Amino acid sequence: MTISDLHNVLKIIRTLPLIDKYQNDNIPNTKSLEDYLKKQDKVITIADTLTKK
Repeated sequence: MTISDLHNVLKIIRTLPLIDKYQNDNIPNTKSLEDYLKKQDKVITIADTLTKK
């Protein structure tokens, strides 16, 4: 290994906890996706009732 390789490893090791903290603190809200899923379920239910007639 060269000193450059060790320096790169050190930078990665020091940066990973910061990346993890940032990702955990900035998790996107799933509320809008859950509402969209409920609307899709309603549409599927309506479509199923129409096709059974």
